[in-house]
Amino acid sequence: MTFERSRISILVGILTGACLLVAAAVCVILYITFVDGQKARLVDAVRAQASLMSAIARQAKLDTPPGGDWRRYALIQVVSGQADFLGFGKSGEFILAAREGESIVFYLRHRHLDLDNPLPVPWESNWSSPMRAALSGETGVGIGLDYRGVQVLAAYQPLPEFGMGLVAKIDMEEVESPFAMAWKAAGVVALLVVAFGALMFHRVTHPVLRRLTISEQRYRDLVEHMRGGVTVMKAIKLGRDFQVLEINAGAERIDGLTRSEMVGLSFTSIFPGAVEHGLLEAARRVYTTGTPEHLPMAFYQDDRISGWRDHSFFRLPSGEVVHIYDDVTDKKRAEAGLQMAAAVFQHTGEGIVVTDDKGRIQRINPAFSAITGYTAEEVVGRSPALLKSERQAPDFYKSMWEALTATGRWQGEIWNRRKNGEAYLEWLTINAVKNEHGDVAHYVGVFDDISELHEKELRIRHQAYHDALTGLANRTLLTDRLEHAIATADRGELKVAVMFLDLDRFKVVNDSLGHDVGDELLKAVAQRLKGSLRRADTVARLGGDEFVILSTHWDNPADIAQLGDKVLELLKEPFAISGHDLHVGCSIGISMFPADGQDARTLLKNADTAMYTVKEGGRDGYRFFDASMNAQAVERLTLENALRQALERQEFEVYYQPKIYLHTGRVAGMEALVRWHHPAQGMVSPLRFIPLAEETGLVVPMGEWVLRQACRQVKLWADAGVTPGPIAVNVSARQLSLADFAARVAAILAEEGVVPGAIDLEITETAIMSDPDRAAAQLELLSDMGVRIALDDFGVGYSSLGYLKRLPISVLKMDRSFIQDVIENDDSASLARGIVRLAMALDIDVVAEGVETIEQVDFLRACGCGMVQGYYYSRPLPPSKLDEQFLNGDVKDYE
Repeated sequence: MTFERSRISILVGILTGACLLVAAAVCVILYITFVDGQKARLVDAVRAQASLMSAIARQAKLDTPPGGDWRRYALIQVVSGQADFLGFGKSGEFILAAREGESIVFYLRHRHLDLDNPLPVPWESNWSSPMRAALSGETGVGIGLDYRGVQVLAAYQPLPEFGMGLVAKIDMEEVESPFAMAWKAAGVVALLVVAFGALMFHRVTHPVLRRLTISEQRYRDLVEHMRGGVTVMKAIKLGRDFQVLEINAGAERIDGLTRSEMVGLSFTSIFPGAVEHGLLEAARRVYTTGTPEHLPMAFYQDDRISGWRDHSFFRLPSGEVVHIYDDVTDKKRAEAGLQMAAAVFQHTGEGIVVTDDKGRIQRINPAFSAITGYTAEEVVGRSPALLKSERQAPDFYKSMWEALTATGRWQGEIWNRRKNGEAYLEWLTINAVKNEHGDVAHYVGVFDDISELHEKELRIRHQAYHDALTGLANRTLLTDRLEHAIATADRGELKVAVMFLDLDRFKVVNDSLGHDVGDELLKAVAQRLKGSLRRADTVARLGGDEFVILSTHWDNPADIAQLGDKVLELLKEPFAISGHDLHVGCSIGISMFPADGQDARTLLKNADTAMYTVKEGGRDGYRFFDASMNAQAVERLTLENALRQALERQEFEVYYQPKIYLHTGRVAGMEALVRWHHPAQGMVSPLRFIPLAEETGLVVPMGEWVLRQACRQVKLWADAGVTPGPIAVNVSARQLSLADFAARVAAILAEEGVVPGAIDLEITETAIMSDPDRAAAQLELLSDMGVRIALDDFGVGYSSLGYLKRLPISVLKMDRSFIQDVIENDDSASLARGIVRLAMALDIDVVAEGVETIEQVDFLRACGCGMVQGYYYSRPLPPSKLDEQFLNGDVKDYE
């Protein structure tokens, strides 16, 4: 039935169309025939009129007197001879016009000649196209616009005799009016035929079309609402490319083009990478074989994947190829994210535990087991409370759950316990995971064992506030506690005293026995101080051999004085270090808040200043700070600054003190001694500036300057014929500690042109024993080049007698402390004799220092001492005051 209805619908449609076409064809033929007849009549009329006007023009030229307007006369004759325009209907007329410049001027219009007021029309106007053709010399017939702008059927011809154009016209409206009724009748018939055909078509096809419409709408809705893009394409260029016929909304969204922009375009123009990525080839294969294909595709940007698309192709029975594609970047990234999350969950070093909303463990990762020791089988279904260490109070867990309930997150440190019972500190982060209804579905805990980090932080914190050697508080912690104590004392709750300690004779121990022994001594001092003072007191080490005691619990200054006495007594007891019984004392300076300072820096500075006054006054005691000490500290700083400038300003001078042979009374040599002429203070005592030079390091350039001056003086005396013997130059511990000390001495001797034998170098036991091996190496180099070495201040240091044998010592200088009371004190006399005998046994020369009386001279001569030096013979003098007789003759008759 459906097939029959379809055939009838087709036949009805064909018949209706054929009838309409035949009717339209008849009407068109009749219309064309009528118009052609009208054209022929207009052509005949315009030709006849043109011939008539030519004859009238010839006659008018003959009849018009000379100077007359024959054309005007002829035109009047032409118009008057035409009473009507038979055969042209109501709108038919002749039109005369001439071209004047850029205008067409109409003289005959509306069947009226108006030579005085012609109608001008622009030459380029669309109006009067037939007249423009006639004035251009053309003859013909056609449809155009007249001077009114009305469409007309017109014949036209030029009139050369008049210089005008002639047009015969009739309005097209009048020409077509006979056909209007015919067209209306044909239209009514056509409408009736179409209506009948449509009615039959509707009755036959409506049920079918309705089913097809519903089916197509389902298809369109399905395609339109697909997330991906769908394009229907037909093959073009013999199957080498495809043209888009239809797309869905998904294609518009993915490609960023509208339906109107995409439909009709080629496949390769919409997808520029179709060839490169194999899409076009896939579409061709599907079109050729009919086998569907799926093609995943990745996009790259900067050598990295920036997105993904999936493409599928299949062929419809009608031959079109359907292309289905979708941007699956988000899906791929989500899959990659899930894979990454799973990998992180499995391989991260942080423990992860997932519980349900009731806190029952559902899943753990391997790191959880590695940290806690529990396997998944042991904890799944149980509460994380199995890890509790009992180190946190119940309030801790209460506040944790309150934070989780309020914010869905908690983070902090927590002590838990491993399966083996060991407590550990972890950094735990808990997040609540909610479902689509906003209810908590899971809790996820991520934690890390920070026990080692915690221990490191404690160690770092301890190191930041404590001395690495002794474990005492350092300057930072001392300052913090002192400032806190000051703030508390301001409120009347505490009293504050600062005791600044500097160990006496520590440098001797450190230099003679080495730094290891020195460090052990410092640790022993720290332990003795810390173990003997109150817990409320702070004992700190600032560096070197400097300690500070902060005391805050006392009633009056007498208590602090008692504390000072206690510390002095504590440190008088010998320290047993590495087989040595070491005796050290200390110098203590004391400052008190608020009298001696309002802040930590001032209190420490003033206590330090008070300590220096103890050092200068003989050591091994304590002093309270007073304002006058500041002046002394300022004086010392001023002296240090002046000392730094003294070398540049040439304020130093070298004095010389002779050494005398006891058996001949003649000069055996000289000792070079530096003196400082301060421009404002005058002569500065060496006891003031030599220790300061040692402390600041200025003793190195000063010592080299003295050596250089001594070399020059040797040459001056030699040039004057004076031979005072070798000049001894003192060498400090700092100079001897230089790795290139021997090389420096050799360079100075070479630069000044002095033989090494003209110079002795005097070195103290302390300088040698600070680093015996290095000192021995340097002294060997000096001895090898011919420089004699004298051991200064012998008998008061800590050197082993074995070093006398090992070191290239040529001279022993007996310290003045033995000589001063050698007459009155039998012990001193015995020591002096022993030193002389020791030197003789070692074949070393002896020089006794500090000889001031004839009795001392006689004693030393009797002992067999070879040389002496002291005020008995001469004070240190500048070269200008050492007269020639003193240098070349007998110095003094000792008898």
